[in-house]
Amino acid sequence: MSEFIAAAWSLYSSLLRSDRRQRAAA
Repeated sequence: MSEFIAAAWSLYSSLLRSDRRQRAAA
């Protein structure tokens, strides 16, 4: 269970970072 949460959080954080980069570039 904890492994799934860690993987999901890692993916979420990576998506959040990419979203911030796109907004800054716009």
